[in-house]
Amino acid sequence: DEIDDLKEDASALANQKKDLQAQLKDVRADKNAAQQQKDLIERQINVIQEEIDNMTAQIEKYGQLIQEKEVELAQAEADELCEAMLRQYLGRDAPVPDRIDVDGFVRDYLKCTVLYETFAEDDPDKIGFAGDGRTPLKIRRDGKTVSEVFPFKTIVLERYLLRPEETAHRRFTLGHEAGHIIAMRISPDSAACFHHSYD
Repeated sequence: DEIDDLKEDASALANQKKDLQAQLKDVRADKNAAQQQKDLIERQINVIQEEIDNMTAQIEKYGQLIQEKEVELAQAEADELCEAMLRQYLGRDAPVPDRIDVDGFVRDYLKCTVLYETFAEDDPDKIGFAGDGRTPLKIRRDGKTVSEVFPFKTIVLERYLLRPEETAHRRFTLGHEAGHIIAMRISPDSAACFHHSYD
């Protein structure tokens, strides 16, 4: 009887072993299927990420092209505006000379006041200033540094530009500041602007 019981127990264990082996086979099959599914999902993720990267690069490229076109358009509009102002200043039928009387243009057409002061800004390269009625300019007067707010349509140039050898430099700086005055007329919220000696 004891031997029969042991045989029955052994047979039951053998059956349990077969069941466990079958379960293990199924689990391994499920694992392989899950791994294949995981690999497929990872490949899909990589493909989608590559598409996203390509789209991002294209968007950046379009952004650069748009920016370039905006600059070209702004330059064309500025050129057109400047030509129209010069035509008004010179006379519609007058030929455009090789050199423009920038002093006359600033004084008579833009109606700007041009002043010469000794600048006392922290940046020694600042040599021109277009006033906006809000922004102060540091200057030297009577041996003292003072901050003065110059009204809109006031151009302040560094006094040393009055030297004869600085004539070309003065004309260029005056024209540069006149450009800021024109920009402020177009966009009143524009801030006062400096011209640096290396601009």
